[in-house]
Amino acid sequence: KLIETRMIYSLDLQKHDYPRFSVRKAELSDTSNLKRVAREMRNPYDRFHADPIFSEKQGDEFLATYVEESIKGLADIVIVPSGEGVKPDAFLTGKYLKQDWSEIGVNASKMILSAVSGDTCRGWYIKLISELAYHFRNEGADYTFLHPASTNRAVIYSYEKLGCKLGQTSHVFSITL
Repeated sequence: KLIETRMIYSLDLQKHDYPRFSVRKAELSDTSNLKRVAREMRNPYDRFHADPIFSEKQGDEFLATYVEESIKGLADIVIVPSGEGVKPDAFLTGKYLKQDWSEIGVNASKMILSAVSGDTCRGWYIKLISELAYHFRNEGADYTFLHPASTNRAVIYSYEKLGCKLGQTSHVFSITL
């Protein structure tokens, strides 16, 4: 069964020039809130919710645990919105991948997992992507890559609005024996 079609987009960080927004690094005190956001902002087409081997609750808990472990150090950076009147009800995780730069021949970092509350942080997804792009550039990366599911049109629109280019697609399959 086809579970998910993944697309790999890249962004040339030297050309990135989007307006700036106020973000901060997630703190341990943000963990329970960000776990809630990860559970509530479910994408029924992501690989953990589309695969029949996982229940909806298991998919939700996997993503909640992933953001928790990312804050604890699994990710190199987790950012959230900040500023007066803005709730930290959105996040984006990233890996610098600096240890791989010489082997792959390019300074590229990866944006991994995000969730944005549609109730309190509408419009923040593109802002988080843009700000993490600036952060990666400040860390020495020349490119970032992102991997949306092909069914997530809003995310793909955001990437293309920022100047990201589609480079590759792949498929995730599941076999039940």
